[in-house]
Amino acid sequence: MRKILALCFLFLLASCSKKDPVVFCEGTDTEGKPVKIGKVFTTGMITVYGKFSSPFGTENVTIKLYDTEDGDILPEETQTVKVDPLAKTVRTDFLIINESSYKAVVEGKDGNVLGEGTVKILE
Repeated sequence: MRKILALCFLFLLASCSKKDPVVFCEGTDTEGKPVKIGKVFTTGMITVYGKFSSPFGTENVTIKLYDTEDGDILPEETQTVKVDPLAKTVRTDFLIINESSYKAVVEGKDGNVLGEGTVKILE
């Protein structure tokens, strides 16, 4: 019985993968690195940037933006970004015009969540 419990515990540990952070920033520099990363911005164009520990392994990554204050379970906006399957970074811009708190979720192949991050938008 202990062996079965130990195996179940090890399986749970292996299946719980740590998600990489996704940041909000004011764009990227010429080398593709995020500029002025922050947790609070004013309304307007905001860049979502993710750097991950392993390559995507797919040609498309989905980034979903959720309004966490309105209680909706559907994303406010979804973008599919074409990426190199060997790449580990992704960036895209969202026009956010409403004051609220938001969460960006980056999904890879088969909808697996690769990372997420939050931001507060003020007018």
